[in-house]
Amino acid sequence: MKRFILLLCILAMSLLYAQTTLSVSPHVQTYNEFYPAQFNPDEPLSQPIFFTLTISGVVEDVKTVRFEMNWNDNYALANITTEGENVPFPAMLTNQDFINSDPIGLDIDNADAFDDILDAIEDYILETGRIPDGTYLFTFTALDEDGNALSSDQMQLIIQAPIAIGLITPGGPIGLPPVDITFQTPDFIWYSNLSDYTFSIFDISELDEDQRTPDNIEVLQPYYEQTNVFGTSLAYPPEAPALEVDKIYAWRVAASISIPIGSGTEPYKSGFYVFRIVTEGGVDPGEVILGNFLNNVSGEQAAAILELLNNGYELQEIEWQGETISVEELMEILQMIINGELEVIVGP
Repeated sequence: MKRFILLLCILAMSLLYAQTTLSVSPHVQTYNEFYPAQFNPDEPLSQPIFFTLTISGVVEDVKTVRFEMNWNDNYALANITTEGENVPFPAMLTNQDFINSDPIGLDIDNADAFDDILDAIEDYILETGRIPDGTYLFTFTALDEDGNALSSDQMQLIIQAPIAIGLITPGGPIGLPPVDITFQTPDFIWYSNLSDYTFSIFDISELDEDQRTPDNIEVLQPYYEQTNVFGTSLAYPPEAPALEVDKIYAWRVAASISIPIGSGTEPYKSGFYVFRIVTEGGVDPGEVILGNFLNNVSGEQAAAILELLNNGYELQEIEWQGETISVEELMEILQMIINGELEVIVGP
């Protein structure tokens, strides 16, 4: 009986490993910048590798790999085969093999549809030099000689251009008097679409007003710094050095943007905001938040917010300059920003 069970186990394992398995790694890849020039099919070996396709098990059963791409309403398909009869399919491929004007040992057919996708994004590429944002879904399927699917896997390439890190509160831009606040454990708030931020705060009390420049602040030792901040806000932690009354502080936020070349990431920094801790008479935090937000909003961003409001996006109570304003009044403020008729200043 034990021998019989052992034979069954061996048989089951042999059947398991006899299967053909196609897998792609990684399943999700996110870049903030993605330029067509980095993927020149005439120089495939200069391309960064952003996916690897692996075929395991009975590799000799694979006669074709079907490569499908979906982006928005665009679809493209290519069939990849080996050159010559009875030539085994490679057990490993990368994008250098696919994005190649002269693939070695491979035939790539029915790839004309990719020209349609390139036509769809050509104007954007010519204008910006970048591949447009969005999610690109790649599906890889291993087929046998009869066209039957043996194994399949998918990968998502997400391209998301970075939004400049805009500081909201506390404080105001360099060049203006420090914004007075009365709370010694403030909430630091900013906005962007990045992640994994580094928060830094500097004591600039010893710098004269004309010395409070980004270059001079950059060389200072941070008063406190915290890495791996996820989200777009940070409550000043109790374990950090206390913020002292009558001291002037500058803070900023940095993040890394993911790019498919070089080291893979590069720093992306906000400007500096400056504030002073006082015992009384500080500005209203709510006014600072809305004011600095509006001050950071570009005409394009204001137009996007207006579109949301016009499409039914609802806001609750809005406080502005000590008064409750309506959504309509906020829309008027945004329109003035778009027209260049309004500059919002927060502070004394």
